[in-house]
Amino acid sequence: MSEVKYGIIEETYHCFEKTRTSYGIAAYDVDDITVVASAHDVSVDVNEIMTLANKCNELQLSCDHLCDIVNDFLAE
Repeated sequence: MSEVKYGIIEETYHCFEKTRTSYGIAAYDVDDITVVASAHDVSVDVNEIMTLANKCNELQLSCDHLCDIVNDFLAE
C-alpha cells in the first residue's frame, strides 16, 4: 500500500428544523487523494479531530487500524 495521510471530514446533518455539524477522520492515499478508510461523526469539536489527524500523521499510523484509533480516542 502506498503512503497515507490523515485529514478531517466535515458533515452537516439535517433533521426537520435542526442541523448539526460533526467531524470525522479519513485516511487518504497520497498518490491520488483517494479515501482508503474513514470514520464519520466522531466529534462536534473540529480541534479534537484535527489533533487526532495530526497525531496519526506524525506517528505514520496504518489505516488498517483506523477503527481502533477512533475507539481509543472516544474512550479517552
